[in-house]
Amino acid sequence: MKQLFSSPCATLALISLLLFVPGPISASRVSSASSSNLNKTSSINFLAIGDWGGVGSYVLGFISMDLFRRIEQEKVAVGLAEVAKKQGAEFVMGLGDNFYMSGVGGRHPFDRIERTFEDVYSDPALQIPFYSCAGNH
Repeated sequence: MKQLFSSPCATLALISLLLFVPGPISASRVSSASSSNLNKTSSINFLAIGDWGGVGSYVLGFISMDLFRRIEQEKVAVGLAEVAKKQGAEFVMGLGDNFYMSGVGGRHPFDRIERTFEDVYSDPALQIPFYSCAGNH
C-alpha cells in the first residue's frame, strides 16, 4: 500500500488541519494496544503558525511593507512567546509562506533569515525547535 504522506512536513500539516482549534494545540496518544497501557497517555504541546512571511519589497501608502510586516510579525511573536510560556510548548510548526516575497536566496540568504526569523522569534520561550514546511501552504 502506498503511503499517503511520505514527508514529515506533509504529515504535520495534516495533523494541524485535523486538530485545528484557535490557540494552543494539545494532542494525546495511547502508547500501546495492550490493556495494561490503555490508560497511560502522554501529551504533546506545540504551536502552529502559518504565513509569518516577513519583509516585503513594496510600499503601502507612506509605510514601507518591510516596516509594516515587521511590526505585525513582532506582535505575533510576542503572543506566541506568551502562549509558549503558559503551555510549555515543545516545538513550533511552521505551515508555509515562511519568507515573503521571494524566499531565501540571493547574495545574502543568512541576512534574510536573521531579519525575518532569528531577530523576531528571539524570546527565550521560543528557543525551541521550529519545524517548517517550505513553500505555499
